Amino acid sequence: AAFGYADAIAVDSATASYVAELNDEYRLLAIDATKPGGDERMTQELCNWIEAQVIKAQQDGKKLMAMSHYNLLQHLVLVETLHPNSILTAEYNIPELFAKYNVKYHFTGHTHDHDVAEYTGSNGVEIYDIVTACLNAYPCPYRVVTMGEKVKVETKFIDKIDTSSLKGKITDATYTLATENFTGYTKNMMTIGLE
Repeated sequence: AAFGYADAIAVDSATASYVAELNDEYRLLAIDATKPGGDERMTQELCNWIEAQVIKAQQDGKKLMAMSHYNLLQHLVLVETLHPNSILTAEYNIPELFAKYNVKYHFTGHTHDHDVAEYTGSNGVEIYDIVTACLNAYPCPYRVVTMGEKVKVETKFIDKIDTSSLKGKITDATYTLATENFTGYTKNMMTIGLE
């Protein structure tokens, strides 16, 4: 609720999708295309709701950014193999819809990779699907988005955390590594997870 839903100016009653004002110029379209069990579930009704919100933003003179759990575009071939349900259903062609209405930025995370994919619509408008890896996995990236005449998307990294609450709850060696070299700790955890 604290990240926009509580202040939503529009909500899709069939999903947790919503629209929130970001500032005087931008709105956020949050798309909930997840069904219980974790698979993607884009429907024609949700697609219609998305299009109505995109049109409304355009009528109101607002620029729109979108976000969803699932990728809008394919980023890496391996990701499609590992996560076959990671892309919003192609049959509804959301990338073309976004290009049509000039929704240039879509933020996502499902696949945990860190990448930007581009799509050029039939009208020549380029849109960007920006996937960000998770905060607790090496190299612990996050994005900083600055909105202005142009949108600037930067990647930054978490290189330390407050570990005081972990004392006595994990091994001394793990605690020391997490405290003194958080990046090394997360890299070690990723390596163990892949073995």
